[in-house]
Amino acid sequence: LTKNVNNEQQVGGNSGGPGKGNPGGANPYQTTLNDQIENNIEEQNAEFETQARLGEFHQLKWILGWNRQGTNYVEDSLNINVHSVTNDLNSVNFRMNDNWAITHKLNVDAGFLYEKILKYNKSYWQPRMSIKYALHKDFNISFSYGIYNQFVTQLPQIDDFNHIRYFWMVSDFDKISVQRGIHKVLAFNYQVKGLKLDVNVFQLNTTGLTRFRDYEYNSAVYNGESHSTGFDMLLSTTFKNLNFWATYTYSKTLEHFDYFTTNEFVRALHDQRHELKGAVIYRLNKWHFSANYVYGSGFPDLLDNLTQNDYQRLDIALNRAFSLKKLNINAGFSILNLLNHQNIKYDNFYRLEDEEGEVTLHAEAVPFTPTIYFNLSF
Repeated sequence: LTKNVNNEQQVGGNSGGPGKGNPGGANPYQTTLNDQIENNIEEQNAEFETQARLGEFHQLKWILGWNRQGTNYVEDSLNINVHSVTNDLNSVNFRMNDNWAITHKLNVDAGFLYEKILKYNKSYWQPRMSIKYALHKDFNISFSYGIYNQFVTQLPQIDDFNHIRYFWMVSDFDKISVQRGIHKVLAFNYQVKGLKLDVNVFQLNTTGLTRFRDYEYNSAVYNGESHSTGFDMLLSTTFKNLNFWATYTYSKTLEHFDYFTTNEFVRALHDQRHELKGAVIYRLNKWHFSANYVYGSGFPDLLDNLTQNDYQRLDIALNRAFSLKKLNINAGFSILNLLNHQNIKYDNFYRLEDEEGEVTLHAEAVPFTPTIYFNLSF
């Protein structure tokens, strides 16, 4: 993955010309900022997997693997290199998973992941476990626990004006820490005929977060941690030619970094309390109609911790599949963001101050976008 960002800002007075405060009509505009950023991330891996059946309801699996992750970050300002960071990690890992149906109601899935980072001679043990019990033939309850380490992540960079940029970086085991997450999930599952209901209650604790503050008089890297709690609900059903899904998520994510002036945890940059998703597919002979809807309640503002604008998007599509001798044809159309709701891409936005107040510059997410497609295969 390669990401390129070019940010150019110009300031000046009037448009120039005699009698307009600019003798000779010279162009008063001058470039005051020209930043170019390139961020690359790549990964290669290989695995060998084998398994053994220890009984009719008991299976053991081993996976031996090699993994390489690398990132490169280059930032130029007015054609002068400001930052240049390149790092990569090679690791070998061993995974073991033991799945055992102890009884027809009780199932245990336990194992671990061992990773050794060759460059820094670091070892990480990550145990995982899941216990599932059938209270009724249509109703199951389960509990899962796991430790997860992450050696490459997308990090935020914040400057004096609270502009936020995100970029990928591999851990250097110094300024950029290794993330460690402890996941706990209590799940309920109910399924009867064509109706399915899943409810997951989760608690996630993460350490080793990294944040860059690129301030004019104080640029530094800071470490932090976060706590997430909430629940997910999934409702799906199938009725004749109709398939329907609906999900709802409530979550609360609080964070704390070592540059905070108090020990209080505050809303994380990505803390979104409510998210609702829905999708429907209807099939009639060779016609297929689909629609999906997403709603997000919004993220907090870095300045006052109030909620930003919400996110809404409705997409629809209709297609028809048919054959003509040995020719297969699939044709149709789709419309993304049918209601043309203005959604903001929060991974890159800026604030500018002018005489009338504050102006926010942002990149708009997918606007109203109709598409027609026609596929042939033979």
